[in-house]
Amino acid sequence: MNHSIEFGVRNSQSYYLNLMAQQIKIILRRSGTTYNIDVEIKQEDGTKKRVPFLELSKFGEIETT
Repeated sequence: MNHSIEFGVRNSQSYYLNLMAQQIKIILRRSGTTYNIDVEIKQEDGTKKRVPFLELSKFGEIETT
């Protein structure tokens, strides 16, 4: 499947980007902010546990879009 997304404005100076979904994923992946911190999570038994944020996020980043 070939999906594309167009971004732009409709005025006298229109600028459109024709990006594929994979290209958008790469752009978002490169724009994330990394946090090297421990966060507290609540476990199923109700107890709390501190874990590195990197273990909770696929890439260890928060997207800042």
